Amino acid sequence: MRKNTNIALMLAALWAAPAFSAIDPTTWTTSQSSVTQAGINVQLSAWSNTVGTANTQIESAYLQFWPGAGIKNKDATSTGADRDTNEASSPEHAIDNDQRFDMILLSFSDAVVLSQIDVSWWEHDADITVLAFDLGLSQGVTQANGGSLVNGKSYGALTGNGWNLVGHYANTGAQEFAATSYQINSGNIASSFWLIGAYNPLVGGSAGEGVDLGVSTTTVKTCEKYNKRNECTKWKDVVTTVNKNDYVKLASVSGTKYEPPKPSAGQVSEPASLALTGLALAGMIGLRRRKQV
Repeated sequence: MRKNTNIALMLAALWAAPAFSAIDPTTWTTSQSSVTQAGINVQLSAWSNTVGTANTQIESAYLQFWPGAGIKNKDATSTGADRDTNEASSPEHAIDNDQRFDMILLSFSDAVVLSQIDVSWWEHDADITVLAFDLGLSQGVTQANGGSLVNGKSYGALTGNGWNLVGHYANTGAQEFAATSYQINSGNIASSFWLIGAYNPLVGGSAGEGVDLGVSTTTVKTCEKYNKRNECTKWKDVVTTVNKNDYVKLASVSGTKYEPPKPSAGQVSEPASLALTGLALAGMIGLRRRKQV
C-alpha cells in the first residue's frame, strides 16, 4: 500500500507542475516617445476627446515629460465653451480626466503581456483605465499607424471596434507625489497596442470599489465666536472641497513578450505528455493491485 501511495503522490505532483517557466519581465521607461528594451520597441502617443464642442471624438494630443509622461490636450489653447480650463497647468499637466479624458497609446513592435505600471507622480487621486487591442485583429496594423485604432472614434465605441477593457484600477498611487508600482492585467491579455489613462467611465465596464471621479463640496457649520460661558454666539459655514479627479504621470510599464504555444510536428505537446504519463502511472497502480489480490 505504501508503494501505491507514493505513486499516487508522484501523479499529483506531475499534474500540479506548471506547464511553463517564469520569465523576468522587461521594463520600458516612458520618459520619451520611443524606447527600446530587450529588442522590443514601444512608441508613445497622446490622445484625448477634444474634437468639436461636443468633445465626443478622440484626436491626438501632446506628450509632456517631467517626471514621467503627461498630456496636454488641444483644448488647452482653445477659446469659448469648449475650453478645457487649467489644462496643461498643475495638476492638469498630467494624464487627467478633469473635463477631458486623456490616454496614452503604447504601440509595441511585438505583442506583449503587460503586468505592471509605475506612476511617477500623482495628485488628488490616481485611478486608471487600461485597454488592449484584440491581438487577432491587429494584423496589418503597424506602430506607424497605430493611432488609426483610436483617431476619430469615441471612447464609447472603442470596445466595439477591437478594444478590450483590461480593467479600471483604483488608487494606483500610494504616497501622493511619490513613485508607485501597481500590478495590472491579471488575465494575462497579450497585445501590441495598449491604452493607459486616467479613469475613463466612457469605455464602459464596472468601476469597482474606490474608482471614482468628480469634485464634490460639503458645508459644515463651525463656531466663529464664543462668549465667556463657552457658548457659541456666532456661527459660520465652512465649505470643504473634495477633488476625486485623477491626475497621474506614467513612469514605466513592465511585461513580457507574448510567446504563442507552438508544438513541434510529430512531437507530443507538454499537456498531452503529462496526460500520457498520468495514464501510465495509473496503469501501474492498477497492475500492482491485481498482483496483490
